[in-house]
Amino acid sequence: MTKVLISLAIVTLLTGSVFCQTMPARLRMFLSRNYPGWTITESFQVGQPRRPALVDGDFNGDGRRDYAVLITKGERIYAIALFETGGSYQAFNLLGQTREDRWIAGIDVAERNGEVFQSEDPSNPGKPIRLKTEAISLNDGEGMSQVFYWSGGRFRTGYIR
Repeated sequence: MTKVLISLAIVTLLTGSVFCQTMPARLRMFLSRNYPGWTITESFQVGQPRRPALVDGDFNGDGRRDYAVLITKGERIYAIALFETGGSYQAFNLLGQTREDRWIAGIDVAERNGEVFQSEDPSNPGKPIRLKTEAISLNDGEGMSQVFYWSGGRFRTGYIR
């Protein structure tokens, strides 16, 4: 029994340290300053292990590492994009939901050159748009994703089925 408890403690510590390494300290400080009381939300996709809801990519095409994160603050869950701006970040609130109305199960990166559609209606999706940069994909865990992609100096929305 002692070995099991010790093993469990080690796994818990390692998991925490791995998480700390995935979110840069500067990003953690930015979130704490601008979203006091925030906590990271977990992705809970069906059939996948839970993981911190944090991804990185070049979402605006400037060659710098950007981040997208799901956080919980108070009774709401937010999807936030954070663009590297030299010594800090510029935040974009993409989506906010109450815990009761939450449909976001996870956050991923939609690859550059992938296609998104303007409508979530499968019978009338509209003309596909080819992504010029990586994009932020919020999925419902059942095959539908709302994609936030950078175009014309702002985020626009599309869908992947």
